[in-house]
Amino acid sequence: MGGFSADKSRAHAGASAHGGELGVRGGRVVLPTGDLGTGQLMAILELLPCDLTFVDADDVVQFFSLGVGLYPRPLECLGRSVYECHPERTRETVRRTIQSFRDGSRDFVDMWTRSDEGPVRVRYCAVRGDDGSYLGSLEIAQPFGDVLERLMG
Repeated sequence: MGGFSADKSRAHAGASAHGGELGVRGGRVVLPTGDLGTGQLMAILELLPCDLTFVDADDVVQFFSLGVGLYPRPLECLGRSVYECHPERTRETVRRTIQSFRDGSRDFVDMWTRSDEGPVRVRYCAVRGDDGSYLGSLEIAQPFGDVLERLMG
């Protein structure tokens, strides 16, 4: 079972690069490979050329980035069921995708769609703990119109 695990070979589970426990200390997010201030972390997330949405293991939307802004995501989505935040016509696909992550039959699903700027890849990823347990799913929506333009231009 692959997936996107919280543990990587160079990082020790539960400890930061500085030897401390993972978590938030003094306004800094302590991770296995270093620590960042919350302002720094937000600025980095906003620079990514994609939109991120994290849905926890209970199918509740816990986080989304402001990033590219491909799809309108009101703050009211936070703390709500992911199914309530999708149009009726896509809910069954969302349900099946999340179930495949939960049962381990899939680790990611790619879907392609279009926006005003061109093609968009939406990758849904299973997020797993060090022990392989399902922690939730991450949606990564990334526009590719500028990439195609550069390649074709």
